Amino acid sequence: MFSGRATSINATIGGINVILNDTGDLPPNGGFIERELASADLFGGTLTTGLLTAITQGGFEQSRSQVIVYNLNLMLGGNTFASDVFAVSTQCTCQESGPPICDGGVFANFRINGEAFPLGPINQRVELPGAGGGFVIFNEQIRTVSGSSASLTINGVHIIIPDNPIIPGDQGANIIFSSAHSDINCSQ
Repeated sequence: MFSGRATSINATIGGINVILNDTGDLPPNGGFIERELASADLFGGTLTTGLLTAITQGGFEQSRSQVIVYNLNLMLGGNTFASDVFAVSTQCTCQESGPPICDGGVFANFRINGEAFPLGPINQRVELPGAGGGFVIFNEQIRTVSGSSASLTINGVHIIIPDNPIIPGDQGANIIFSSAHSDINCSQ
């Protein structure tokens, strides 16, 4: 049995949630789902992108998901975030013996306020400058293995900016770019 999902953008800013270029869930019997969006302009120009692609697939002994976001630009909380390309992939594979194996990766040239942030370790956290606070998690990974089942979710970038109590109605931001999920159950 297979499961997978690929989502280009899941952004909540000021209490408004927008999900863009989402494959939805892969059926348990597998298959192939592909979504593409030429560009995005959200929240009055606060968030813009070029091409968005998302693919999830499952068949034979493997489930795979991939997301690519091109020309990302975000201005939020006094910070600018940019990337020419942001790609995330995951895959889970059944083995002849032993538990399934899941792996994946992130490729990006992400910048915050013009400064390049090379992607390092899993769940790398970077505090945002300024009075508003907040942080960014790069290469956010959630991995599970239980018997003959395994799953891996990778969120390329996860930006969290808390509510600002000084500004009435400010509800902060929670934004995920390039989220890929793969899941497989190898029981016969």
